[in-house]
Amino acid sequence: MSTHALLRALVALVVATVVMLSSRRAHAHTVGLSNGEVRLEGAVLSVSIGLAQGDALRLAPTLDTSKDGRLTSDELGRAHDVLAAAVLDGLATHDGAACAYDRVEATLVEADGVLVRGKITCPSGPPTHLHPPFLTRLGGHRHLARIVVGGATRDVLLTPESPTATLGAASHEGEPRATSFGTFVHLGVFHILTGADHLVFLAGLLLVRGRLRDYVALVTAFTVAHSVTLALAALHVVSLSPRVVEPAIALSIVYVGVESLVVETAPKRPVLTFLFGLVHGFGFAGGLEELSLDRARIPQALVGFNLGVEVGQLFALSALLPLVLFVTKRHTREPVRKALAAAVTLAGAAWLVARLAS
Repeated sequence: MSTHALLRALVALVVATVVMLSSRRAHAHTVGLSNGEVRLEGAVLSVSIGLAQGDALRLAPTLDTSKDGRLTSDELGRAHDVLAAAVLDGLATHDGAACAYDRVEATLVEADGVLVRGKITCPSGPPTHLHPPFLTRLGGHRHLARIVVGGATRDVLLTPESPTATLGAASHEGEPRATSFGTFVHLGVFHILTGADHLVFLAGLLLVRGRLRDYVALVTAFTVAHSVTLALAALHVVSLSPRVVEPAIALSIVYVGVESLVVETAPKRPVLTFLFGLVHGFGFAGGLEELSLDRARIPQALVGFNLGVEVGQLFALSALLPLVLFVTKRHTREPVRKALAAAVTLAGAAWLVARLAS
């Protein structure tokens, strides 16, 4: 295969990938994170599960009677039993036997969340295992469970691959036990590597000609900026609605794509990158907000989650930079650079339209 044919194939592959990512869904940050606390007292398991509204609606779409993609207190009050069944039915078992739930409450909480509470009892004895049923229904979902038994507390990260935790005095060997800090690092990496819009923005950001130190300046500006607003949002110092943040992120992608189309170099891009990074930080904060953490856990979660975001960003950059340097090194590859910039622009425009319409 000739060099030109190889380049055309590469461009076609990248463009197809970008377009596919942009069409996945309007809100790219709802990547499936939830948290909960289960407390075993005698034979009764007290349960509290926090979900993002988007995940709650995927589990129980009939809740949204107004068909506007949002939940109101009235909608939740009229049909919270539907959501309770999706969240609590099968959540706990006694040696494989199903347990029953009752005394259910479901309320809206800040940061677009839903909190489901209930009591679980089993006919044959106290619950022995925790197995969130929604892990299989919400693709790629992660659930951070705090388990309190007899005064002992531990945190467990449950996934579709490792969906079960042990309750009571049974052995915990082999379960997905996690220290809180390591768990939040993992979630940060997961968040950015499944956040297609952030990855497309990074790609578009680098599609201008420059030296290696110019690219380092761009990435540094983005990192510092999003770290600032991630911290401010997570600590509830500043809050912006996702209805503002998500379209703004899409608009930033359109801008870097268009600018990369019309210019070869962008000496002022670090300044704009910093401003755009402030917006993306609010998007990253959505990953923590989906967990509905209590305030005592936020500082540790913030540090771990932000570290995970940076680690994930380094992984992404290690894949992007060789391609960018290859494309921008020679003027003969200018059509390739512009084709990639056009793909970035198209992806951003698709997200922008979808998010404004949702």
